[in-house]
Amino acid sequence: MDALRRPSRPLTDQTLSLFAGGYAWLPRRMRESNPRVVTERAVRTRLMGRPALAVRGPEAVRFFYDERNVRRHDAIPEPVLDTLFGQDAVHTLDGEEHRERKRLFLPLLHAARIAGVVEEAAAAWDEAAAGWARRDRVVLFDEAAVVLTRGVCRWAGVPLAEADAETYAKTHADTDAAATARDLIAMVDGFATLGPGHWRARRARARQEERLTRLVRDVRSGRAAAPAGSMLERVVRHRDADGESLPPRTAAVELLNVLRPTAAVSWFVAFAAHALHRRPETRARLREGDAAYAAAFAHEVRRFYPFAPFLGGLAVRDLSWQGQPVPEGGMVLLDVYGQNHDADLWGDPYAFRPQRFLEHPAQRDELIPQGGGDPWTGHRCPGEGVVLGLLESLAVRLARLEYDVPDQDLRIPLRRVPARPRSGFVISGVHAPNRRTAAAVAAGGVAAGGVAAEDGGVARTGAGTRPAVHRGPHHPIRHPRTPRSAAMGHGGDVINELTTDHREVEEIFAQIEALPAGDKRRKNLADQATIELVRHSVAEEMYLYPAVRRWVPDGDAIADREIQDHAEAERTMKDLEGCRPDEARFDELMGRLMREIREHLTDEEQNLFPQLRQAATPEDLEQLGEKVRTAKKTAPTRPHPTAPDTPPANKLLAPGAGMVDRIRDALSGRGKTD
Repeated sequence: MDALRRPSRPLTDQTLSLFAGGYAWLPRRMRESNPRVVTERAVRTRLMGRPALAVRGPEAVRFFYDERNVRRHDAIPEPVLDTLFGQDAVHTLDGEEHRERKRLFLPLLHAARIAGVVEEAAAAWDEAAAGWARRDRVVLFDEAAVVLTRGVCRWAGVPLAEADAETYAKTHADTDAAATARDLIAMVDGFATLGPGHWRARRARARQEERLTRLVRDVRSGRAAAPAGSMLERVVRHRDADGESLPPRTAAVELLNVLRPTAAVSWFVAFAAHALHRRPETRARLREGDAAYAAAFAHEVRRFYPFAPFLGGLAVRDLSWQGQPVPEGGMVLLDVYGQNHDADLWGDPYAFRPQRFLEHPAQRDELIPQGGGDPWTGHRCPGEGVVLGLLESLAVRLARLEYDVPDQDLRIPLRRVPARPRSGFVISGVHAPNRRTAAAVAAGGVAAGGVAAEDGGVARTGAGTRPAVHRGPHHPIRHPRTPRSAAMGHGGDVINELTTDHREVEEIFAQIEALPAGDKRRKNLADQATIELVRHSVAEEMYLYPAVRRWVPDGDAIADREIQDHAEAERTMKDLEGCRPDEARFDELMGRLMREIREHLTDEEQNLFPQLRQAATPEDLEQLGEKVRTAKKTAPTRPHPTAPDTPPANKLLAPGAGMVDRIRDALSGRGKTD
């Protein structure tokens, strides 16, 4: 079989074929390589003078996001950096540098932060929609870009010169928001072109980087203020792995890496309008306000319509996947569009059917429109939850808006990257929301209220409507992460159980980082983190590490190293226990604890857990999961650095220490949530 797959002559460079073929180029190469292989596919090719290996499938996603296989440093071509991402962006980093820089964006995974972005964008939509009735035609793609830019800039603390209400209602053409939106859209629209669009993208990035660089310098010098807790404040204060603040230009790049992807949701808004027009039955379901259906609709828009064709990295070493080799330094491509349209995964991939996500929830590494893997520790986009929340909210608003669709070119050319409806989706005859309906919707949220209308006319929304934030239990890809069991969920095998613990601790850390120094809430959150970490560590020491010693090659050395990590973290937690949040030492210890825990969690998830899954049977892992859950119920909740950390002593003593800790916690109120 391998002999049939390997070409008998040197590979021809396919760069020009990629530009000519667009989204269809890589799926076509996959089909031509071996039509009998489904789901997990691989094909060799050559791009930009480098050998390349393209892969597809859930296992391939995990292969691609394993830092032992693929790196991002030097992988992104300069033309893409100079338009889409920016020089020295988080996308270009690996390892500890990447994890430390990514901490800057982790609040985007937190439910309350996502709700804030969605609320600002929803308010901007309602302001804009009120003026659309006075216009002959509205290009929805352009209007959505301005709406999203206004919303995200308000949320991020980036100032825009506001137009007066009358000017804004009539047109966005001369507003600061419109100019900024044009630049943000140009960066996305021109990154994959070779013509004038590419140079427009470069000029747009240069303008916005210069503007935001000045803003960063002004905030640091005291000439301007950053709203407390805003992304602007986080970027200005952030320190990289070397302990240094970001250079002003790099800070501007990372601010743009929040603003630009949010404005790019305008592609999905235009696609949502296209879907509502082609499939009017979806409009009826959305305007009913069913939150689960709105989330399924958002997922299906992102799966069905073209956005990212593939993602790329460089091989860390000589690699092979599905019998296809790629040398160290060769390109590795993840076929995003092909996987989202794989018949073996989706059954009817070229049918737009939101119901599929209510009938059969997809796994994390199946649906990958914005990448795969873990958004907390890996390279998956941390803003994916923002995209989902915005799309759910704006799709419901769009479904409740009354408008006509005049004759226009609604074709979506797949040779153009990124693709979109050629007309931008034009609407006319828009009816402004009436006050009664606006009040009803505002009172009930997007999932409630609204006046049903005949097909072609729907319920109207009004200013003040609360957005629907993606949080339903119908899909395990949880963006944002919701409290307690809403993501992967507790239950299942030991790896699932412990990984869920990891995500919960990361969420607490993100909440701590979002609060200003000295805030009393940081102490309570630190106590919550300590409680979760101690219970988790004790359960691992009782059951996980003995299993590692028994089943995993070199298991004794691995378990000893993991227990040593626990001991160091426990000493830090013990020191932290006696600190007040307004002490300088509190911040020092909290920062140390976060670094220790994040390194430990990353090591477990990228190294230990894959080895354990290979070495143990599914039944063994399920039994371990039950034991770990049981152990956590009676485990201590306070650090005990001198307590035994191996069986049988820890199994004998932990329940007693746990009972005492819980009594102390109950009497003191330690770790209680508001």
